Amino acid sequence: MSVALDASREGSRGRVPGTTLRLTDRGRTATLVLDAVPGAGADTDTIGVAELLTSEVVTNAVQHGEPGGLVTVTVARGEASLRVVVTDGGEGRPEVQHPGLDDFGGRGLQLVEALAGAWGVEEQAVGKSVWFEVPLAG
Repeated sequence: MSVALDASREGSRGRVPGTTLRLTDRGRTATLVLDAVPGAGADTDTIGVAELLTSEVVTNAVQHGEPGGLVTVTVARGEASLRVVVTDGGEGRPEVQHPGLDDFGGRGLQLVEALAGAWGVEEQAVGKSVWFEVPLAG
């Protein structure tokens, strides 16, 4: 399933079938995106990790992607994992940061690196895709 989200910073809206999302409510965005995968066969811990990481990567795409650009979230269930791909039109390659104890942000990709089974960045003709996979229990 692929969900397109308008990433402009003035309270944008995106569409999940029958639902209007505001990207300022990132936790709700992650929940709705993952709820859109019927029969994912994932336990609540796996879904929780995937929701957290989706929220982090979408937040990065909105904050650092192309201003006013489109963010696309694709969620797919493989045989052994749940895969999420977040694509934006911004330049630059995201890198894991190492913020100080008093720094406000910069920990999102640390969480992705620590909790995902695998993750990476793929350059696109315009922009990039950040993907991660969360192993399914069982």
